[in-house]
Amino acid sequence: MKKKVKKSKVKAITKSMIGLAIVTIMVVSLLGVVVPVGTASKGPSLDIIKDDPTIIVAASDSTIFDKEQADFVADGIDDQVTIQAAIDALPACGGKVFLMSGTFNISATIYLRSNMIIEGEGPTSIIRLKDGIITVPGKDGLLKLIHSPGTSTYSINNIHIRNFTIDGNYRGQVSGAWPVPIRLHGTNYFTVSDMYLFDAYSPLESRYSSHGIIYNNFIRDVIIGDGIGTDFSSFITITGNILENAHEGIDLDSNTTHSIVSNNILRATTRQIAGIMVTNSSYNVIINNQIKGHPILYHTVPPFATGVWLRKRTADDINTHNIVKGNNIRHMWKGIRIHGTNALIQENIIEYINRRGIDVAFVISRIPPRFVMPPQNVTISQNQFRNIGEHGISIASGTKDITVQENQFNNVGIVAPNIFNEIHVGFLVSRLHVNNNTINTEKPVEPANILDVWIRRFQTIFGDFLVSTSFINSAVAVVFLGLANATFTPSSSRPG
Repeated sequence: MKKKVKKSKVKAITKSMIGLAIVTIMVVSLLGVVVPVGTASKGPSLDIIKDDPTIIVAASDSTIFDKEQADFVADGIDDQVTIQAAIDALPACGGKVFLMSGTFNISATIYLRSNMIIEGEGPTSIIRLKDGIITVPGKDGLLKLIHSPGTSTYSINNIHIRNFTIDGNYRGQVSGAWPVPIRLHGTNYFTVSDMYLFDAYSPLESRYSSHGIIYNNFIRDVIIGDGIGTDFSSFITITGNILENAHEGIDLDSNTTHSIVSNNILRATTRQIAGIMVTNSSYNVIINNQIKGHPILYHTVPPFATGVWLRKRTADDINTHNIVKGNNIRHMWKGIRIHGTNALIQENIIEYINRRGIDVAFVISRIPPRFVMPPQNVTISQNQFRNIGEHGISIASGTKDITVQENQFNNVGIVAPNIFNEIHVGFLVSRLHVNNNTINTEKPVEPANILDVWIRRFQTIFGDFLVSTSFINSAVAVVFLGLANATFTPSSSRPG
């Protein structure tokens, strides 16, 4: 039943959002020119939604009092019809649809429009996909529960989604159904905050969108896909979210640029997870996140379970100028994996890793002839490595211009101390600089002059390559399989 629409002042951005915008500016400023401040800090519009109506929607199981206050009351069968009617009733200038406490059972998509807020009373305002919804298998058959349907030629602007629950009910669907709780497509100047999303495929997606803030959301039990994913998007801030048992964590994918992922917690309690992936994307910052895999399963899971992965699917893709800084990564298959170029990996704590702490690895081209494209211009500095199963840092063959400096290694190579090392370098590596790294280990310590033998050996064979070491308690801390144009020069600070 429809009643008279009530008026209320609706603010487009809260004080907390203003604070987040300030934090974003501060982070970008501290990190230099990686993300242009003038554009990234623009944020959602402050003045588009104001003095517009709030339309209240009650669920079929809301209280009698709530139903009496509501403009629309859902019947509990196909509640997307009622919610859509409330959205369509907003005036052209915009407004807010407010969902009261209760469960809204839906069977099809709810479509958003420009200049609107959809808000609930908190976790007790629940949108739930009904059982047994049939969709076409695969990505084209995704069922978007809340969808902002912009296109490449038509954008939707100023959308704010906040403070309610979406139950994707993935387990209640027939085979091939892929519920996506929130899809923002072709949407600019948006926020998603204080949402509780669970039991779904890729619960929160941004595609072809820009200038958004995704913050303070709790996402759990992602059966497959990303917890939070972006594709072809720019200037997105993802901060302060908790993702629990999210299959692939956070993924900045397919040419996502100038975005920040900060202060998120990714954790595994029932199964292993992947952490944060930056896939074929550039000019992004991954900073101050906590990535905690499963404390037992990290020994047995497949290699996708990497803390942070600067990823290229093939050598033809572009992944450049990304920063990974100040993250705490533990209980993962690998800590940080790097395919790209011009990357800065700094001040991360990497601990309890099954394989390699940092893996600088090459990929192969998809276009014949299938050439190998190794990373270039990578700086790995001031990181802490603790209890690493294999190599602390592994540098693949053919890489160029790699700097490894001021890192601390503690108990690296614990699976097989005579095989694995703090720093492992492949064949034909050019312009590698290893400076002032510190190693503390419980492995057997050989006489210090053994390191001198290795120094003289490589100084004789190679030229034009600088390694300045201050290793502690490790006789042969760096193993070189082959270096192009190398001179191995020890520093006077080496003990002994």
